[in-house]
Amino acid sequence: MHNMGGGPQKENVLLLLPIDEPKDGLAKLRSTYPDYNFTFKRVGFGGQKEKEASDLLASIYKDVTILVTLFTFPSEPKADAPLLDFVQLFSAGSNQLQKHPLYTDSDVTIATSSGIHGPQIAEWVIMTALVQAHKYKQLYDLQRQKKWGHKISENSTYRTVRDLVGQRIGVLGYGSIGRQVARVGKAMGELSNIPQDE
Repeated sequence: MHNMGGGPQKENVLLLLPIDEPKDGLAKLRSTYPDYNFTFKRVGFGGQKEKEASDLLASIYKDVTILVTLFTFPSEPKADAPLLDFVQLFSAGSNQLQKHPLYTDSDVTIATSSGIHGPQIAEWVIMTALVQAHKYKQLYDLQRQKKWGHKISENSTYRTVRDLVGQRIGVLGYGSIGRQVARVGKAMGELSNIPQDE
């Protein structure tokens, strides 16, 4: 992209995300990519309707060439964001955008973050399996109540704790998350074998 003076025009990157401004990350981006202008705006999460957010922010899209977002888009992409040529979604999917004019009526390139969520979600899956198998919540509640041994009701199930070693886990869907769940499960001795990545 070139400006009227013949030199390269800076890319204008707008980050519209429902998180606090990642100041250290933005400082690193600005240092690494000095030819890019980075602007961050925090937007509402869930409660704020896409239309309301878009109307509120319509004027800030004017010079934007790259949009990084989760679910906040210009209402009228051709009018509001004439220079936009790339959208990076923070989500693994794009269902929140598939009925929007950016998706249905533009040639803007759209990328998802598919594949980056495997480690975090796999850890959550294994954590919740361990919490359940080891009756962690019940034991923690008893500890907070200072109840031990004979003070605990006979109806308590905390004595039925079982290890997950040697147990089999089922993975429904074998995308990046499913594969990572299987890897972590196997490392913990929960699976005897899993399909190898190709």
